[in-house]
Amino acid sequence: MRTTRSSITASSIPGSRTSKSRSRRSRSRAARGTCWTPSPAVARILVIDDDALLRGAIRVVLESAGYEVIEAGDGGAGLRLYREQGAELLLVDLFIPEPDGLEVIRTVRAEVPGAKIIAMSGGGSLKLDLLAAAEAFGASLALWKPFVPSVLLAAVGGLLGEGGP
Repeated sequence: MRTTRSSITASSIPGSRTSKSRSRRSRSRAARGTCWTPSPAVARILVIDDDALLRGAIRVVLESAGYEVIEAGDGGAGLRLYREQGAELLLVDLFIPEPDGLEVIRTVRAEVPGAKIIAMSGGGSLKLDLLAAAEAFGASLALWKPFVPSVLLAAVGGLLGEGGP
């Protein structure tokens, strides 16, 4: 979980004079209901792709932007992770082992109508048809592989209703 304060100062050392005065201020703020609290939990993103190198690259980009990432190498594992751990957003490759990406998208959309799903494909000349099919099956957005980190982050932030985590 990220917090809005990240620096350690002398005033945060227990027993220091400024620590005691800060503790009193914090207690009085708490009594007024205005105490500092950590920011809400970071969005969890599930990446489902059979290419381990690509999953790793996507993980690095998303985690460096502050997101939590879980990953699966096939459709079955992805659906299990989604059902067990949940995720605010799914990145689903269309060419994954059983079930394939279109089936994963259809299943998730049937179970959670408001799910945020980005379909990914590097399917050569078929990519336009496959990405159109993914959107017809319920993907919120479709990306052609390869894509640059800024495109991925813009897509994720846009679907999550933010500019970033």
